Amino acid sequence: MDWVSLIQTLGLPTALLLLILLALGRAGVWAANNLVKPLVDKHIEFLDKAIEANDTIARSQAEITKALMTMNDRLDRLSKEAIAHA
Repeated sequence: MDWVSLIQTLGLPTALLLLILLALGRAGVWAANNLVKPLVDKHIEFLDKAIEANDTIARSQAEITKALMTMNDRLDRLSKEAIAHA
């Protein structure tokens, strides 16, 4: 069915509405493929990198905590030795 017969059958307002709906549908498909999909892909990539960064930070914090506990133990021992020799 061509546009002229569609307009004659359904009327101009209905044919224009169908044309607008068709254009919106095509615009939606275009937006999904060219805007939303790349945005989602970049966001997933960002989240993957954020997870890696958080893991690295957590490991570093654990190492720092272990080093601080070791230093604290040594300071306690030195403090006790200094008190004992005083």
